[in-house]
Amino acid sequence: MEPDVGVAASELDTYLFVILGIIILAGGLGGLVNYFLAQSDRKARRKGADTALDANEYLTWWQSMIIGVASALLVPLFLSLISSTLLAEAKNDVVKGFVFAGFCLAAGIASRPSSGASRTGWCARPRPWQKKPAPGASRRRSRRRKPSRPHSRLPPGWTRSAGRLRAT
Repeated sequence: MEPDVGVAASELDTYLFVILGIIILAGGLGGLVNYFLAQSDRKARRKGADTALDANEYLTWWQSMIIGVASALLVPLFLSLISSTLLAEAKNDVVKGFVFAGFCLAAGIASRPSSGASRTGWCARPRPWQKKPAPGASRRRSRRRKPSRPHSRLPPGWTRSAGRLRAT
């Protein structure tokens, strides 16, 4: 007799879709939380300035959601790296499903880019130790000439004449 594989496959498909749904919903919610936290940070930094968001400088809400979902997709990888049985236990225990959803939500919120990061990349923002050049000034450093060594620094018994070193 052949075992009935159709029932087991349909249960697995249903469970897989439930896990993917949890990942997408919790990761998207975490991305939105991330977006609103970043927006409140920007408003706090610009107390006296215009608080309108610059579309070219910061991530939009849907970009934050996509990053949150992408980071939540890494939660099963993290759980397998630490040899956790949370996903297997979540199949039978609803509380473990909520724990898994909490991990996905935390991953979505933690996907926050570093402060001041823009769409062009984190390296595009000026660093505190980088001074802004004066308007019209060149960013290239001027070449320094090495100071000429005085003849007194030559080793004993050597002289320099016509640019050449000679032993005396």
